[in-house]
Amino acid sequence: DRLLPTTPDSVKWEYTTEQTDWIKSNEKQLYAHLLKEELLYETSLRKIKKLVDNSPNSPGMPPQAPGRTANYIGWKMVEAYLKRHPETSLKELITLDAQKILDRSKYKPL
Repeated sequence: DRLLPTTPDSVKWEYTTEQTDWIKSNEKQLYAHLLKEELLYETSLRKIKKLVDNSPNSPGMPPQAPGRTANYIGWKMVEAYLKRHPETSLKELITLDAQKILDRSKYKPL
């Protein structure tokens, strides 16, 4: 968002407008799924790839859930972190430990 502030979310996320609307409307359910299936701290590359790689949908989620849903949730976590810590530069952000971002973001899905 800092690099492309006027670019539509659908373009940044490589989603259709319908997919963008769906993922925004179902953020809470997507996060709940990641927690329920214990995928938030998953280390298996095989399982992670299914949620972060290009694909027509996200396994284990409703058929209308686009691929890369974990990327969207990660985006929202970073966004929450930056709202709480607006003084963070992009250079600082990319060096932060992911766990610190999660903890300090106090992310709560909409």
